[in-house]
Amino acid sequence: MQYKKADIRQRILDVGKEEYLENGFRGGNIKTIADKAGVPVGNLYRYFDGKSGLLDAIVEPVYNEIPEVINKLANLFISQNYLEFKTIMPLIVDNVIKLFDSYKAELLILAYRCEKTRYDDFIDKIVATCKKLIIGYVHVGTDEEQEEFIGIISKSFVTTIFGMLKEGYDRERLTRLINKLMDFTFDNIDNRI
Repeated sequence: MQYKKADIRQRILDVGKEEYLENGFRGGNIKTIADKAGVPVGNLYRYFDGKSGLLDAIVEPVYNEIPEVINKLANLFISQNYLEFKTIMPLIVDNVIKLFDSYKAELLILAYRCEKTRYDDFIDKIVATCKKLIIGYVHVGTDEEQEEFIGIISKSFVTTIFGMLKEGYDRERLTRLINKLMDFTFDNIDNRI
């Protein structure tokens, strides 16, 4: 049976995503990926530059897009700070859920399975964006201790969000939990920091 190149490429991407999600980049095996995709290893190299090239094809678009999306949400949040937090929160939660729906596997690979790759700073990038959001919203000055504390809050928030994604909650429960976390973390934060 003759397969189109795009079909083969997509099959390799799908199997690679599963392999990296299950075993991580370091534990992922290019021969296993080729076998499961039904292509000779040599053929796989026609589509991707080895293990790293396949990882790039899987996660790089998300790695670059997610911080941009979060920055847009952050800017919306900061620009609308005259509104009640509870007015803005549903929009933010809805966008977070959409990201999770679209990129769950890629996000989990980036968060937990890319150690010692060029992507292992992904969570740190998200934490930095969250910190920027909080500082912009509460208009914190340059007090070093406050900024450090906001960094701790940001890291806790982001790791909890990714932990919920990892747990595999259904969409409704995940939405409820993220709403609760957002409310707990950010409601009236400007008066609590």
